[in-house]
Amino acid sequence: MSKRYAVTAQTRPYYVAALASINSDYYKQEVLSFLNSDEPLDAATTSAVLNSISDMKSDYYKAEAIQWDLAQLAGTLTLVGEESALVDLF
Repeated sequence: MSKRYAVTAQTRPYYVAALASINSDYYKQEVLSFLNSDEPLDAATTSAVLNSISDMKSDYYKAEAIQWDLAQLAGTLTLVGEESALVDLF
């Protein structure tokens, strides 16, 4: 998916929208890893990422998603007011 279409500020909302329709934890984690970039996430994207991770049933894929996105999320959690969000994921 991202190899074909670059993840930019303009395309990121499409990736975020796709997360809501994906049932597989594996594929959710794949999309979440595509969203991982050096650019800070906005509040809506951060919220969608956290919701997507919390909806995962597999602890393995949750951990993988958090590992990829933790550094990026850490810088934006205060924008969303979800300082305790990572605690609630499990």
